[in-house]
Amino acid sequence: MNLLTVVSILSIVVVLGFLLFIYFDIKKIMKKKIYTEKEDVKMNTCPDFFELDGKRKEIFCKNIYKIGTGNDFNSSVEISKNISKQDEEKCDWARRNSVPWDGIDRMC
Repeated sequence: MNLLTVVSILSIVVVLGFLLFIYFDIKKIMKKKIYTEKEDVKMNTCPDFFELDGKRKEIFCKNIYKIGTGNDFNSSVEISKNISKQDEEKCDWARRNSVPWDGIDRMC
């Protein structure tokens, strides 16, 4: 083997090692990004177009646009009493009252 062959093989090994390093580094970054994005997704506390009433200790959502056709609410809904914190029950409530609730109303 002459010097050119040794240098060529060595450079190929270094380049392949560098490419493998970049591949695994990008894979780790993408995995971390996906995990972080999943943590950032939070369900809405109130249905769409309802306003959260922060004056009370309980969670009240005001129906300021008079959306929905159900009899389960007047001008405001107390989420902690009328609707369980379980997503399936929120979905049932949203469907029963014809209220859009992003991320919830398609669960049932």
